[in-house]
Amino acid sequence: MKLYKKAGEVIGVPILESATVTVGDRMKVANDGAGAGGSDAADAVTDLEIGICEGITTPTGTPVDVASSNDYDGTVTNSGETLTYVASADNTTDKKIEAQIRCFAPIYDVEADATLGTTTGSDITGYYIDVLTTDSTKVDESSASTSVQNYLILSTNPAKPTTNLLVIPVMTQDKQ
Repeated sequence: MKLYKKAGEVIGVPILESATVTVGDRMKVANDGAGAGGSDAADAVTDLEIGICEGITTPTGTPVDVASSNDYDGTVTNSGETLTYVASADNTTDKKIEAQIRCFAPIYDVEADATLGTTTGSDITGYYIDVLTTDSTKVDESSASTSVQNYLILSTNPAKPTTNLLVIPVMTQDKQ
């Protein structure tokens, strides 16, 4: 396991299908129960908040409010004071518009003990995964679940998408 981004750094996470996100929102990551996961505004007291949305961009980093309309689906509203994006129903698989989230906790790059995606959810944003009990430097691919565990999955590592995850440790008080 190695540090990927320090607490306070920004990471882009695709916005969940049909979610509404405004710059300044407190953010969570979630899955839709149908195989897609992404970022969304935290809207319940039980949401595990991961950071603050500081921007909304295309995957190449272009702010969505100045991007070509060919580069995004969904609806962009910029009042001059607030920028809001309502994602299309296929955002995490099509245009992949991202919330730029300044994270409260560090993000780690961790290797799984088996090929990601073998167990449902082990490669999906918003799922949880446990540490491998026989090697604490890895995660147990077969433990992926929607129930809170040791790590919250942000995404697969783009450089190693079949073996490594980007995760946030879940603190003991967050598991309650």
